[in-house]
Amino acid sequence: MIQTDLAGNDSLASPGLAITIDTTDPTGSFSTAAFITNSAPPHTLTFTLSDTVSGAGIQADTDITVTDSVSGSLIPTCNAAG
Repeated sequence: MIQTDLAGNDSLASPGLAITIDTTDPTGSFSTAAFITNSAPPHTLTFTLSDTVSGAGIQADTDITVTDSVSGSLIPTCNAAG
């Protein structure tokens, strides 16, 4: 590619710039031991992503919901470690 400045000078020819953009969303999974409903917290969930994710800004109190599988009621989140 040749560029010309305001004075009419041409640059040396150069190859185009190759850019690769990863547009594939990471996949995720989580694991946990079965929760015993009458046991004392904390209970641990481990999330594993297929790619490194930075700047995601995941907040446990707004981005993750936990629902009781028997009653369907929402279980409040109170703590997350990143």
